[in-house]
Amino acid sequence: SLEALSDADPGALAAPLFSLALGFSPACMVASPSGSAFLCISADGSLARLVCAHAPLPLEPLDDARLAEYVSSAEVPTLAAPRFERLALVALAADASKACELVGIGADGVLCCLDPGSLAVVARATLVDGAKATSLCACAASPVIAVGGANGALHVFVRTPSALILVEHLALSSQGAILGAAFSPDGEWLVVSCGGGGPSGGGTLVWLTISDAGLPP
Repeated sequence: SLEALSDADPGALAAPLFSLALGFSPACMVASPSGSAFLCISADGSLARLVCAHAPLPLEPLDDARLAEYVSSAEVPTLAAPRFERLALVALAADASKACELVGIGADGVLCCLDPGSLAVVARATLVDGAKATSLCACAASPVIAVGGANGALHVFVRTPSALILVEHLALSSQGAILGAAFSPDGEWLVVSCGGGGPSGGGTLVWLTISDAGLPP
């Protein structure tokens, strides 16, 4: 089940606002940039459910009858092979609650955008030099996607109405993989975590501005 907890009183966090039965045990859950939609996927990728919030949730427990006023849940078709190892939801508009696409990447290094309703592939692109993806994130303010590689390279893509376009390929680390990446809420910054490959095993955080990463203004 998917539970929402109240954040009004830290002492009451153990009490859920509602519980929603998914019908399977989710191995992965990805949220839209606005936090208004969640896609829950089973371990083998054979089951998926899209949960959408239509209005701000009241800070009080909801029974099943009232829950339908705020939240909808629907099964979606199974994910297509190859199985995706990393997932994110990318905004297609400034208001991420209005339109978003699921983006996933697998062991083959192919980045795919999928319609969140049908999960049909609507755009794809391949990482440079056959790099293996070790991180994936999407911007909440614009249709920009960042993929970090095991070879320390950062790939930045822009989702246009008809394609996925690689706008930057940066070699950020020669000592380890890019372990994580995240955009700031306003999309002005991209922070990348690079793993250390030296004796100390220390990692590095790299801050990039939109102009540094070659992103459109």
